[in-house]
Amino acid sequence: MSSSLTAVSEKRRSRRYDVPMAIALEAGERKDRVGVALDVSIEGARFNTASRFSAGDTVTLTLMIPDLPSTVKCDARIVRFEEVATESTLLWRYVAAVQFERPQTLIEPTLMRGEPVDLS
Repeated sequence: MSSSLTAVSEKRRSRRYDVPMAIALEAGERKDRVGVALDVSIEGARFNTASRFSAGDTVTLTLMIPDLPSTVKCDARIVRFEEVATESTLLWRYVAAVQFERPQTLIEPTLMRGEPVDLS
């Protein structure tokens, strides 16, 4: 099995949750980007942002997670990026999806208190 197929399989094995959290983003020399999580799993996240990215970009996310005394910082890769429809109620113009370099098991208890997201 190729690594890209494995990554897709891994992503689908992790349930996504609607857990409100702010995200600070670092990409290249830009250290001042932000986002708001739309859904999160231990494998990745989808978030709303005002910043433009491209699929394949590497980013460092700092997750500000409810119930944890400190933030969680992790490296990730943009796997999907799209512009939000004009009539959307989202705060910013773009939605990005990332896959974390390593599963973020530390956040799992907090995620499980959130509402599961149905992706069907």
